[in-house]
Amino acid sequence: KDNAQGIIEDNLVSNNSEAGIALHDFSSPVVRLNQCTGNGFSGIILSNSSQGAIENNISTNNAQSGIAIFENATGVIKNNQFTNNAHWGIFIIDSANPVFENNQIYDNAKGAMKDRR
Repeated sequence: KDNAQGIIEDNLVSNNSEAGIALHDFSSPVVRLNQCTGNGFSGIILSNSSQGAIENNISTNNAQSGIAIFENATGVIKNNQFTNNAHWGIFIIDSANPVFENNQIYDNAKGAMKDRR
């Protein structure tokens, strides 16, 4: 839904064919204390001007990146773990402009971060 808000909290989001948690179209929820693992795309996606607060999540063993941020998305990404993903821990593209604070990013197949803004 456009402009969606709310709280996505304390979930196990695993083995989905695409993303674990996807924020699109100007949404701005709080996403915290979730575990995103084994998903077919990235564990968490922010796109199309979404601007959530992404806090204290674990995104691991996903088929692409731990978190992908694109299409003018912003937001604060803090105190998360992005580990053991098949691509990057963090992937940024297309004029996204997030703020990162105190994240742990390690053991991702292609590296910690890819920034293609």
